[in-house]
Amino acid sequence: MIEIHADKKAGEGAAAPSPTAAWYAAIVLMFCYALSYVDRQILGLLVPQIKADLGISDTLMGLLQGFSFALFYAAMGLPLGRIADFTNRRNLIAICIALWSFFTAACAAARSYATLFLARMGVGIGEAGLHPAAFSMLSDSFSKERLGLALSVYYFGQLLGSSLALIVGGTLVQMVAGKPDVTLPVAGALASWRLTFIILGIPGLLFPLLLLTIREPARKGMLRTFSGGEKLSLRETMAELRKRWQSVVGISVGFVFHAACNYGFSAWVPTYFLRAHGWNIGETGRALGYLVVSFGC
Repeated sequence: MIEIHADKKAGEGAAAPSPTAAWYAAIVLMFCYALSYVDRQILGLLVPQIKADLGISDTLMGLLQGFSFALFYAAMGLPLGRIADFTNRRNLIAICIALWSFFTAACAAARSYATLFLARMGVGIGEAGLHPAAFSMLSDSFSKERLGLALSVYYFGQLLGSSLALIVGGTLVQMVAGKPDVTLPVAGALASWRLTFIILGIPGLLFPLLLLTIREPARKGMLRTFSGGEKLSLRETMAELRKRWQSVVGISVGFVFHAACNYGFSAWVPTYFLRAHGWNIGETGRALGYLVVSFGC
């Protein structure tokens, strides 16, 4: 039987971040989370243009918005979380942001459903590394008494990103709608709606520079084996999860239903207002964006 305990010496000798540095890191991570939501949700405002350009059905569009992203977002969460346990978490987040921003911009060059599907897979893989590393950094930066508030600040990025994707994204899509094709180096001639991906993706490549302004916090309360091993093996990690299976299953199932409602809303509610009420994309984005930021729905 594997016995595991919390090593109280982990992180000893390394200075904990000051309150100012800790809150600054929480705010930076919140903006990273907001960026991830902008990049993942902008697709919902581009449904009519993508369907017309690629000649696909609502079913294929649903797979593009959900399955292509969610499958690899979920599948890569565990291995990237494992990597976050033993590497520099700040640098891991920086790499993941650069990756998903690159694939967001790459969506503009997709000439077929398959290539756009692959690009959205890349976005999902990149974004999968944010939560594990960010949660770990915040846990090591704040006391138990302050951690709940710090996580709330981080999670505000979801509302901020959703509202920005709708308000700014809707306005941006409306501005480029109907414009003539644009010719860019390497990419060639692009339909104007594709510029949305480039406009949103390229600035994201600058976010890793913002992350350089925060420090990797010292790890505390790390789980170690009684044998004195420096790292938990995968077997020992799974044993810890089995010991806490009720919490793991409960939280996971809750997030499944949360994600189903959240992504279903972001994927198809904009299209509903376009089709059922005749709103344009700008009107739809602003109305829904203000609703999200005001009521958190």
